[in-house]
Amino acid sequence: MKRLSLFLSLILSLMVKAQSTGLEHDIRKLYDRELKREAVHDAYLRVYSPSKDLDIAWAEGETASLDRPFHSASIGKTFTAVACLQLVEEGKLSVHLKLSDVLDSMVYKGLHRMEDGIDRTGSISIMQLLNHSSGLPDYFEDKPEDGPDLLSISLEKPDTLWTPLSLLEFARKMPAHFKPGVGYKYNDTEYILLGLIIEKISGLSLADYLEQKIFAPLEMNNTYMHLRAPQKGDDLAGMYVDEVNIANYKSLSLDWAGGGLATTMEDLLKFQIALNTNALIDAESFEFMQSWTKESAGFYYGLGLRKINMKKLFFAYPDLNLIGHNGSNGSFMFYCPELDVYVNGSFNQLKMQRKAVVFLTKVFTKIEKEHH
Repeated sequence: MKRLSLFLSLILSLMVKAQSTGLEHDIRKLYDRELKREAVHDAYLRVYSPSKDLDIAWAEGETASLDRPFHSASIGKTFTAVACLQLVEEGKLSVHLKLSDVLDSMVYKGLHRMEDGIDRTGSISIMQLLNHSSGLPDYFEDKPEDGPDLLSISLEKPDTLWTPLSLLEFARKMPAHFKPGVGYKYNDTEYILLGLIIEKISGLSLADYLEQKIFAPLEMNNTYMHLRAPQKGDDLAGMYVDEVNIANYKSLSLDWAGGGLATTMEDLLKFQIALNTNALIDAESFEFMQSWTKESAGFYYGLGLRKINMKKLFFAYPDLNLIGHNGSNGSFMFYCPELDVYVNGSFNQLKMQRKAVVFLTKVFTKIEKEHH
């Protein structure tokens, strides 16, 4: 009987392994298809789930390698939001505080201006910054009334080192979108202000706060704020605007508390697991981060977190929720609670933001079909 039990256990183990190998092959085909795109120079993909016996780590292309950090873009917003909620848990901050309660008016005045001429910036709450409901102009995506946008300037002047205050100054060139609290618009300006609030409350630079409170405790040994902290590990992998590698441009400093992290797939996985197992913030805070506002069909935003409901993206997709964040350069970091699967990585290319989401839906569809 014992032999039979061992035999059945072995057979089951082999069947699971065969399933996993077949699924890995299917995911590899999807990954290789993206690598063949003309715009893609590098591709990073990490798929991990102990419960599904999945452990994939691929980094291929011109500059990619498993240990080489890449620019994670707006994935950094999740880190900034976690830092804010850590300060809330410590009793040092409240999401109900207004900018006028925390920052000097010289920092924020004039950022929120509409046709009526009333400056409403000081009345914006921390919560409205976190969930993109402030109505502030977005220095990164909005175009000034006169002159080129920030990305164009940064590409033309690669040696420009943007400070948080200079980014806010640029935002002042643009009108606000709506009164605080009455709408939604994804916005990097808000996260610059959150970074300044973290610095003011903690007494640390944002780079040092993240290092001391998140990176070091989680042993994220290859993660740092690009251009704001000492480099860890290898040089940053290439990041492309069409065929131009901008990874070494100082003007990438246009990302700060809304992005700006250099990291690896393994480090991102450590962060994802810690966030989902309440190692960084407690369960109540993590649930609060998931106070969703609709962005567009299938997309929802919380506090530094994005949710993608695949079924609402396209009716033929399985009814799965992907919770995490993605970035303008095709970076992604999502967890699917229904499948217990973590996925992160990047395509390091500004043309790949939307295509990266489509790629993710295909990967999760393959996993769901295999384990349905």
